[in-house]
Amino acid sequence: MEYWDRDNFWFQSELLKVNARLFLEKADPIVHFNRTDSVLNVGCGPGFLEKLLAPRVESVWAVDVSQQAVQECQKNCQGYQNVTVRLLGSDYTDLSMFGRRFSLFLCVSVVQYYEDIGELETLIRSAHRIALPGARMLIADLPQKRGALGFA
Repeated sequence: MEYWDRDNFWFQSELLKVNARLFLEKADPIVHFNRTDSVLNVGCGPGFLEKLLAPRVESVWAVDVSQQAVQECQKNCQGYQNVTVRLLGSDYTDLSMFGRRFSLFLCVSVVQYYEDIGELETLIRSAHRIALPGARMLIADLPQKRGALGFA
């Protein structure tokens, strides 16, 4: 949380914009984004994915643990009436705090920051409790051990 609240590079990076476009392109054949989807994107960052999703779905709720990420996402998503941006609470695995249900949960490049597998399991159970019938969840970018070259 502290790192992302101090970020002055990634939230302005073209690389994150490219990553959002690539994710959407690669995920669509699996997830099948549609106009009736109410999406909860956990770990929204600066909102580049939300801008791409907004025209394709009914609604997007973008949430993050970082106040700076939430502010950047709000700024980047101005003008999209179907995008709502919120700060996650101190228990970042509790998704019930928003008081609504969702048909699609996205968790992209987030779980590597969790303390352990138990937190991921708690997040999945929390999503299940607020899932609409037939809801889907995509957890992407799980960490892999790699050397310096792979990291670069």
